[in-house]
Amino acid sequence: MPDDADLCLDKASDFELATLDRYAKARLDEILPESIATGMEKGAVICRDPCSGKLSTTPVRTGETKHTVAVPTYEPNCGCPERTVPVAYYHTHPSEAGGQTAVPGARVASDFSDDDKDIARDYGLIAYIAQRDGSMWRYSPPVRVFFLNGVRTLQDESDARQAKEPVLLNLKVATKAKR
Repeated sequence: MPDDADLCLDKASDFELATLDRYAKARLDEILPESIATGMEKGAVICRDPCSGKLSTTPVRTGETKHTVAVPTYEPNCGCPERTVPVAYYHTHPSEAGGQTAVPGARVASDFSDDDKDIARDYGLIAYIAQRDGSMWRYSPPVRVFFLNGVRTLQDESDARQAKEPVLLNLKVATKAKR
């Protein structure tokens, strides 16, 4: 990251959350109908230009098996282009909440699974999901993120152990494709 980028770099929790919510909803509107039709989860990472505030996404990924999708959090910069920072990730839950998964005894989460929350905490990202019924949830991990020599770093690991509850947003995601 260039040295001058630090002058305009905001922490993920400092920008207007409502703008991010609307952006995530628009992306989920684009992918939930196909996700429901195929029964496969889809998702991506939301990136932010720290100087302009412009939001963009990584390419949408489709899960290879039901009830999972590997958004690119494991890639450098969570798959976001150079000069942008990862701020959130989103994905779909196309199966009925409470339904059986491929794992014996496991059920489809009614909001975020433990794995979903772990990804948000581990990478310091806000997480969004859209359920089959169009409900949209946000999970904001209790982690402050900062950059040290261009490396995304969690401020204090003890923060990651604090419990925060997901929030059901008053936003409805489209469940059918627009014609």
